[in-house]
Amino acid sequence: MLKVMDYLALDNLKLALADISVEELNGITNESKFLEKEILKQDDIIQIEELTAEAKGRHAAPPTALEKTLKVIFGTIVGMTIATTIVQDMYKLGANKACHKWGNNRPKVKSACKTLGYW
Repeated sequence: MLKVMDYLALDNLKLALADISVEELNGITNESKFLEKEILKQDDIIQIEELTAEAKGRHAAPPTALEKTLKVIFGTIVGMTIATTIVQDMYKLGANKACHKWGNNRPKVKSACKTLGYW
């Protein structure tokens, strides 16, 4: 169903095309075909650029020797820090248990544990 505005637009288009000669109409057709081809070329170029950008993002260059070395050093530092913290906590827990076990019967152990902060 065409609206009144569509009929008016079609009438205006008929009036505009009535004054155009066949050569001008052929020229307009040729220009529109040329523009359509250019638009398709640009669209293809844009699609190729987008695909290339996606491919570069997925296939990053392998890490260099410096990057590998830095990762190993960082991993070693983090690993040593975690291991040291765990060992210290285990030592404190063991010392605390030993102090409470032996400090009840031996006053010197109890005073040493209080001095060291395990009581």
